[in-house]
Amino acid sequence: MSVPAGERRSRAGILGALREVIAALDRRRPQQHRPGEATVARESASLRSEASDRVDAMERDAGGVAAGGRPGSSPVRS
Repeated sequence: MSVPAGERRSRAGILGALREVIAALDRRRPQQHRPGEATVARESASLRSEASDRVDAMERDAGGVAAGGRPGSSPVRS
């Protein structure tokens, strides 16, 4: 089944945005002195996990072709 070009671009854009979110969350360092930091850290970890799961699911649905049309390229994971 062929995927319309507009949907491929949209998927690539979404994958790119999700990877940017993951990278930003990976760069974030806890600020223990701030009130509510434990909640922020917990929610950040949850958001990162959800974004990673979405990247994985989108790549599986696309038959393993990642954003940019490069088969075999891997998602951001740590």
